[in-house]
Amino acid sequence: MVLVRAGDCARGLVPPCPQACGDLSATTSCQSPCQEGCRCPPGLFLQEGACVNASQCHCHLGQQRWLPGHVFLRDNCSQCVCQDGVVTCEDLSCPIACGWSAWSPWTPCDRSCGVGTQERFRSPSNPAAAHGGAPCDGDAREVRECHTPCGPEPSSGWSAWTPWSPCSRSCFHHVDHRGRRRRFRHCQGPGLAVAGVWMPWSSWSECSAPCDAGVQTRSRACAPPAFGGAECAGPLLQTRDCNAQPCGAQCPGAMRYRTAEECRSQGGPCPRLCRDLGPGVACAARCQPGCHCPAGLLLQNGTCVPPGRCLCHHRGRLFQPGDTAALDACNNWWG
Repeated sequence: MVLVRAGDCARGLVPPCPQACGDLSATTSCQSPCQEGCRCPPGLFLQEGACVNASQCHCHLGQQRWLPGHVFLRDNCSQCVCQDGVVTCEDLSCPIACGWSAWSPWTPCDRSCGVGTQERFRSPSNPAAAHGGAPCDGDAREVRECHTPCGPEPSSGWSAWTPWSPCSRSCFHHVDHRGRRRRFRHCQGPGLAVAGVWMPWSSWSECSAPCDAGVQTRSRACAPPAFGGAECAGPLLQTRDCNAQPCGAQCPGAMRYRTAEECRSQGGPCPRLCRDLGPGVACAARCQPGCHCPAGLLLQNGTCVPPGRCLCHHRGRLFQPGDTAALDACNNWWG
C-alpha cells in the first residue's frame, strides 16, 4: 500500500477516494473530499485487506458473491459471468411450458340407438412447449360412453309359439320309432318396415402411387332393410386423388403422363378405376397432372385394363368377368 496525503489529491496524482473492488460495479462515483491514509497503488483494488488486480475482484449481486470467471443463470433466462469485479449478463430464450387448448365439443354418438361412444380432443398448443419447457401432461383425446334409447323392436310377423303337443308315443322299442311332439305358429302379416342404414366409412386406403396423382378408396356397408324398408341411398364406395405432386420420372407400364388441362379437355378424370363403373360408386377425383391410363383403359390393381376385364364389386366381394352370384334370398341372379 501507499500513503496518500491531501496534497496528492489536490495535485491530481490520486483520486479523492481509495479504489476498492466493490467500486467497479458501483453506479455512482465518489463525491467525498480527499481521504488521507494508506490505500492501494493505482491500478490495484482493495479486497478483504489486500490489493489485487481487477481480474481477481469478486462480484456482488444482491446478497450473493461470485468468484472471478464464474458463470451462472439468473432467473433461468440470463447467462451471467463475473469478470473484473462486474457481473455481465446475456439474455437467453426462456423455457416456455406447454399449455392445453380448450376441449373441443363432444362428437355425435357413433350409434343411433343403444350404447355407443363419443370423443373430444384438445391440442398442446396454448402455448406449445419451447426452449426446453415442460411438455403438456395428460391426454389429447377423451372417450366417453353415450346411450340413446332404442324404439320398440319391429314385429317379426310371426305369432307366439303354441304349447308343445303330447308325445305321439308313450314308449318305443327301436330308435327309428321314437315319438314326436309338435308346436306351431302362424304368420300375422308383414312387420314394420325398417330402412337400410349405412355403417361408418372405412379408412382411406393407401395411395396407389407415391407421386403423380395416385388414387385412394374407401367403402361402407349397408345394414340391409327389413319388411320392405327402403334400401340405403348414396354411394357405397368413394375414390379420391392423392399424392398429386409430379414424380419427374417416366410413368410405369402402359400409363401416360397427362396435364390437368388435358384431363379437363378429355371430359374429366372419371371413370379412372374399374371400381368407378360399379353401381353406387361416387368418383370424387379431380383433374391433376400425373400418370393416367390411356383413353379406353381403367386402372385395376396398378395395371391398365379394358373395361371388359374389370372385376365386379358387389356387396363387399369381388367377382371375375362372367361370374354369377345370388342377388337376394329369392333366387334372383346377377352377373
